[in-house]
Parts: sequence; structure tokens; C-alpha cells
Amino acid sequence: MTKNRTQRVRQAREKQRRRNQQRNIAIGVVLVAVIVLMLLIISNTPTEAPIPEGVAERYEGIQKGVSEEGYPMLGDPDAPVSVVEYSSFSCPTCAEVHDNAFPGILERVEAGQASVTYVPLPVAGRNVEGANRAAICMQEQGLFWEYHDTLFSWAQQFGNSPFTQNRLTAGAEALGADTAAFNSCVTDGETQFLLDSANSQAASQGIQSTPTLLVNGTRVDDISTNGILGAIDTAYAPFAGQEPEVEPTAEEVEPTAEEMEPTPEEAEPTAEDAEPTAEETEPTAEATESSD
Repeated sequence: MTKNRTQRVRQAREKQRRRNQQRNIAIGVVLVAVIVLMLLIISNTPTEAPIPEGVAERYEGIQKGVSEEGYPMLGDPDAPVSVVEYSSFSCPTCAEVHDNAFPGILERVEAGQASVTYVPLPVAGRNVEGANRAAICMQEQGLFWEYHDTLFSWAQQFGNSPFTQNRLTAGAEALGADTAAFNSCVTDGETQFLLDSANSQAASQGIQSTPTLLVNGTRVDDISTNGILGAIDTAYAPFAGQEPEVEPTAEEVEPTAEEMEPTPEEAEPTAEDAEPTAEETEPTAEATESSD
């Protein structure tokens, strides 16, 4: 009796264990299905990637290029003042410099007084490395500075998730980039090499934080708006009074008709100059007698 009862208890426990196992498997399958469904919904939901108003027009007519190292540059590379900004799109102080000081820097670039180079560093924030890669790839399509404004805007607008890959790609497309070329560039080893070079360059100059600005190679200690713009103006001051070399005009190169052709008075001798007087042609009586 006791032995049979023990077997029945064991069998009941085994059946319960199997039922529990089957229930757990079913719950796991349902959870996986729910997760997959959520991922599909998220991946197919359009990502919000607003472009700040006026960014396209902001850089019209301003020379764009790259520095010798390959970093994005704005303005004439031969401008008297060179501004190099080591910055991060996720750095709050960098955003303040962008919002407050950068408009003044841009005015000086437009006036031909300065050029500005942006060196991206991976300081603070989620997926800032992805933002840096995306920005460098937008430089390949001539859209770095418009994208640069957009990234700073997102950093302040989207909290802890400003630089999701979907948002970065959607923003590039919204600015008119070739998305196939953009996506290829983002995973290209040369893009990462340039960003690694930026880190090495910053380290070699003792730069450990962002933003750090160099004006004609000298670090700006006061990174307030007045401090930055004052440093640029001080560097430009020796050049402020210099007049640009001007090509001579046609009027300055070619002599006038008055200079080429003598006046009638200069060209034709007067009667007095052309015909000797009687006194000059006929010797006087005294001269004749003396010769005799």
C-alpha cells in the first residue's frame, strides 16, 4: 500500500513537472513572438529626424573644403585667422558654443577674416561615435555643416537617444544625401581611421576635453562667446588695415590719347622755330668786314 502510494505521488509530480515545463515553453514562445513583433513595428516606424530651419541657406556662398588632415573646413584656407574646434556633438558645453559663439565665427568666415575647422571627438553621450562617422560621411557629400547643425539640435531635443542609427540615416536622407553612398561610408574603414587620427591628434596636443578651440595655433582659455570672438578679433587685428592687392585698371595700364599723341603745338614747330630770322641767316656788316 505504502509503495503504491509513493509511486502514484511520484507519477503525479512528474506529470505536474511536465505540465509546468510545457507551460513555460509556451510562455517563452509567446514572449519571443511579442518581442519580434515589437522590433518589426519599431523598425518600420518612421524615425523622427527634424532638420533645423534655415540650415540649407545658412552656408550658401561660403567656401567648403577639408583641412590638410581631412577634417571639415569652412572658409578660405588662406584666411589670416585659422580656428580649429575640437568638439563633440553630445557635449552640452559644445552645444552652447555652437548656439552662441558659432554665429559670430561664421560672420568672420563670411567676411574672409577666418576659416574654421571641426575635429570630431567621441566625448560623452550615447552613440556619439556613430554621429561622428555619419558627419564625416556627410562631408563626402558636401553636407557636413548642415548635418553638424542638425546633430547639435538633436542632442538637445532627444535626450538619451539623439543618435540612433535610424535617425542618423533619416537625417542624411532629409538633407538630400545619397543614402546608399552614406551607408557604405559609415561602415568604411577609412572613415574610422580618420576619427582615430582625430583622437591621436588631440592627445598629442594635450587636449583632454571638449570644446577646445585653437586660434592660429593658440588655445583659447576663455570659451565664452566674448572670449572666443575676442581671440579671433585679436588675431585678425594686425591684418585689419591692410588693403587687398588690386589689379590696375585698363585706364591705368593704357595711356590716354593725350599721352600717346602730341598736341598740334607739340607736333608742329612754330614759325619762329621753323624759319630762322634774318639776323640768323644774314651775317651782319661787322661780321663780313672782319672776315675780309
